[in-house]
Amino acid sequence: MLIVGAKGFAKELLEVIIQGNLGAKITFYDDVSEYLPKLLFGKYSILRACLEIQKRSAETVNLFVR
Repeated sequence: MLIVGAKGFAKELLEVIIQGNLGAKITFYDDVSEYLPKLLFGKYSILRACLEIQKRSAETVNLFVR
């Protein structure tokens, strides 16, 4: 699942997904926010460029949330 954004609401959405035990592989996309780590909470990748999305989408099932 690709979540657009990596702050505020995106983190709340992550919590809902985790609590729901949906078992989805979660990745974030944020090309706007500065000073974010490469991994959110040391676990979830944050993609920074559209090319990275295209590369990942070829490898996984495409679920998208914004």
